[in-house]
Amino acid sequence: MTRPLIDWPLEGTHRIEASAGTGKTFALALLHTRLVIERELPVKSVLAVTYTIAATQELRERLRAQLILAATLAALDAAALHAARDSDDAAVATTARVLERRIAIESAPLLAARLRRAVGEIDLAPIHTIHAFCQRILAHHALASGEPLVATAFVTSERALHGEIAYDIWRRFTREHDTARWLETLWRTPDALARDLPRLLVAETLLPARANPDREALAALDAETERLRDACRRDLPECRRVIDAARAAGVLVRNRPQDPTIAQIWSTLAAFAEGASLDEDFNERLDALTTDGIAERRKGNFKRQPPPAVALSAAVDRYLAARGTFVHARAQARASLLHDVHDAARTRIAAIKRERGLVGFDDLVERVHAALASAHGAQLADDLRRDCPAALVDEFQDTDAKQWEVFRRIYVARDDAARPALFLIGDPKQAIYRFRGGDVHTYHAAGADAASTETLDRNFRSR
Repeated sequence: MTRPLIDWPLEGTHRIEASAGTGKTFALALLHTRLVIERELPVKSVLAVTYTIAATQELRERLRAQLILAATLAALDAAALHAARDSDDAAVATTARVLERRIAIESAPLLAARLRRAVGEIDLAPIHTIHAFCQRILAHHALASGEPLVATAFVTSERALHGEIAYDIWRRFTREHDTARWLETLWRTPDALARDLPRLLVAETLLPARANPDREALAALDAETERLRDACRRDLPECRRVIDAARAAGVLVRNRPQDPTIAQIWSTLAAFAEGASLDEDFNERLDALTTDGIAERRKGNFKRQPPPAVALSAAVDRYLAARGTFVHARAQARASLLHDVHDAARTRIAAIKRERGLVGFDDLVERVHAALASAHGAQLADDLRRDCPAALVDEFQDTDAKQWEVFRRIYVARDDAARPALFLIGDPKQAIYRFRGGDVHTYHAAGADAASTETLDRNFRSR
């Protein structure tokens, strides 16, 4: 049974699962108001983090509206406030219940005055994007965070840097023929690599993991390809005569309408014998000329007889076996190269930023993360927690591992006078959408640190 919103605890770490239309923003605004009412926190001590600048403005207005509602209701007499509990407006009814419970231990005039002051100070409330939050930490706690005492230039777009780095990498990794070949299977051009660099640079873990490619398997395919080419030059006419005769005599099944015609197979192999390459799709069609493939295609009573002897089959068998091993080795080679490009790109962009005194959005998170993990990190976390003992993280499903570690080091499992509270509000279903920023692994990892998981299970937009 889901607990009522007004009974959710205001200390510790709590995850709130909210789908679209379930009142997520109202829940966030009411938690913010309850922290002001029940924990007597000034609005400047309640951190709210969301993921776009536009969202911060909208969230500030929603928090303002909720505080105005609470201040208006707190100014009512006891009878009117009690009647408001039965309002058809869920926000009014819920807020009235919160106020009545508080008035039992705090005078109504004092509570109303505190709420009016909160409304007046809402523009001072720390409502930020994750990057603005980190920038604020680095600016206000420069010494504790170990910020370099040198001028830096903030870059809002790193697109030009990505293009520069992509061409640097392309020049470096195309010096050798084999490396160039694998690089072009990952990205056709340096511009394509530049477009992928924003995601590649922030990735902490790449899958599949780095693996040493089987160089012998890669070389073996080249050798078997040439052997097959020689065999086609020597044996293709005889192979064609035997297969066509067996098909005409009904020994072998004919192709289905959707299969390539035997004439297409012969023409492709004839071109291959003269130096053409075999398409990836055509390799599967070669099964018709393998030793086992010919045996499986015998019809009726002919299955009891030996299959037609085809001199080309042995070469096809060896080629396809080598190709199977090659496919695995190719995947290893591409994975290894992807890791090499990832490492080279991160090293290069760090060097460029250091040399030119540049700072980007992701660098802000990186620097705060490093500061909290340093020898002075515990003191920095204490200072941040004292400034804002409560935090609301909106759209938590889009939080990555490093961003979560920042919040975790500040708020999770801290037994001190600040009585920290951390609320993680997100939609677990959207956490699977990696292409739009979701991070399902981080979402579940945070659940292990949460004292509870609350669920908003009523949808107000649909029936």
